[in-house]
Amino acid sequence: MKFKSFKLFITLCVLIINVNCKNKKSEKKIEQFYFDKVEHYSTDNKSLISLSINKKHYKNLDENEKKYLKILETNLPAKNSDTTFVSELQNLNFKKVTVENSNIKIYREIFASEFCNEMQENACAPIYRDIYVFRNNNKIVGIAKICFKCQIIDFTSEKYNWERYGECESLNKLENIKKASH
Repeated sequence: MKFKSFKLFITLCVLIINVNCKNKKSEKKIEQFYFDKVEHYSTDNKSLISLSINKKHYKNLDENEKKYLKILETNLPAKNSDTTFVSELQNLNFKKVTVENSNIKIYREIFASEFCNEMQENACAPIYRDIYVFRNNNKIVGIAKICFKCQIIDFTSEKYNWERYGECESLNKLENIKKASH
């Protein structure tokens, strides 16, 4: 009787462990999105529009200044289809740099499905001064808004919408590339 109970116990343990392993594997399996072009838009607090907003003490802002602040302060829409703000970025003093084709592979590695798996709480209020637009055949397939100061990224693509907080190697690598190219 003891042997049957022990055998049943061992069988249940093996089953539970096996099911947990399968669940963990399926959680990590996220299909990577594909892109053939990356546009990096950036701004700083020295841009004309930013200086104008500060001079007005955030009061009596015109429409462009309101749009600028909305882009800096809000997360991306849940659906990737709402990309109207991208066409306005240059009009709002964001500098545009198109990533060279030879560097696309590096960006694919950085923005892999396991990007910044380290999740940490962050009390910092993000100001998204860096926006990466990912295109495939000239169609927008993903957008990332990044606040390097707070170490926060907000990302959306055709299939995924997530936000990450905290230090991670991918975010640090991206910041180093940005510093080297500007």
